[in-house]
Amino acid sequence: MNKSWKPAKVLEIPKRFLDPNFVYRFASKNQTGRIDKLKAEGWEIDHEVQKKVEKELQKTISDGKAVDTSLQVRELVLMRLPKEAADARNAYYKQFTYQKGAKDELDKTGQSYGKVEITKE
Repeated sequence: MNKSWKPAKVLEIPKRFLDPNFVYRFASKNQTGRIDKLKAEGWEIDHEVQKKVEKELQKTISDGKAVDTSLQVRELVLMRLPKEAADARNAYYKQFTYQKGAKDELDKTGQSYGKVEITKE
């Protein structure tokens, strides 16, 4: 028996249950305002996946049973975002990170690129 060990992926949902037009994440319903913030950003609670995976996911006594039709694992709720919105979000954060990196570099070096200074000799 030469099988390698790997940790369990309790929050992994088999790809066959997921719609390829969406990206997925779990969000904590115990973190005040978290679900509402994600909904405002375009995320929605996925009510369809619950029925598909209910029989296959391993449950623990801590998981309990969801009080609605959403997929829940402990305090986490499965949410989804359309791929177009996810691509737009990723582009926004990529540009934001690039601009922040440039500003941080400027603050660190004190140099300004593209500025011309004229002095009298």
